[in-house]
Amino acid sequence: MKEVTLGHISYRYRRVLVLVEKGGEIGVIEEFLGGDGDKSYWVNSVLEVVVGEGGKVRHSYVQNQSVNAAHIKWTSVHQVISLCSIFSSFLLLGALLVKFCV
Repeated sequence: MKEVTLGHISYRYRRVLVLVEKGGEIGVIEEFLGGDGDKSYWVNSVLEVVVGEGGKVRHSYVQNQSVNAAHIKWTSVHQVISLCSIFSSFLLLGALLVKFCV
């Protein structure tokens, strides 16, 4: 992860590449924690998943960040022929607010 601080705001750029071979299985949990509520920051994260034929991916995304944060998230999945995937997203601000399953 690359982090740059300008003034009172820090900028974080995180990139993750996951490769799943033919017939392979993997579970990925991305968790973003923000620290104290007074901190201002910008997160620009990317997750790229490449899945071989018959591969299985379970991906969960948990976000528990500062109320002063801005977060952009890009997830890309490249698949070969067949794929079984489950995507869950959780936004936490003291309670579970959002869950998506595809």
